[in-house]
Amino acid sequence: MKSLCDRVLQVIDLALIAGGSVVCAVVFVNVIARYVLNVDLAWVNEFGEAVFVWLSFFGGARAVRSHAHLAVIEFVEHIPAPLNRYLFVGLWALTGTMLVLLIWVGVQIAVLNMDQTMSVTGWPVGIVYWAMPVGSFLALLFVVEQILAGEDFSHVVASAYTMMSED
Repeated sequence: MKSLCDRVLQVIDLALIAGGSVVCAVVFVNVIARYVLNVDLAWVNEFGEAVFVWLSFFGGARAVRSHAHLAVIEFVEHIPAPLNRYLFVGLWALTGTMLVLLIWVGVQIAVLNMDQTMSVTGWPVGIVYWAMPVGSFLALLFVVEQILAGEDFSHVVASAYTMMSED
């Protein structure tokens, strides 16, 4: 499962880099077009918003894999070792339940909005809403991976200290 999740993570990383780069380039071109050529590229707003929503959900899944979400490590540092794993699994199970709910509701919202189109690009609005179930599914994949791998809060604490030392 780890190698599958590693590959998925590589695809997410490439999507984040490519998507962020494309949005930056498109916005830059729009600024040049507007202030130098006095031309407005109306599609840029819809395009940028759509890509940004997808990047947000991909980034959330990426953060799940690397334990980069907000954590109160002062509490989990003092949990007795035998309870650490149980609390970790319990909280990830709760997180997984919430992600399943987001997938379920997100699919319904996306499907309902596929007939509605964006005003400038003409793209189905549902394309933007698909980001929620897809990103939630990816996050759920990483949650399941961490539970099956036997991880506990020691990984969270180690990740937090690594991130703090890099700053």
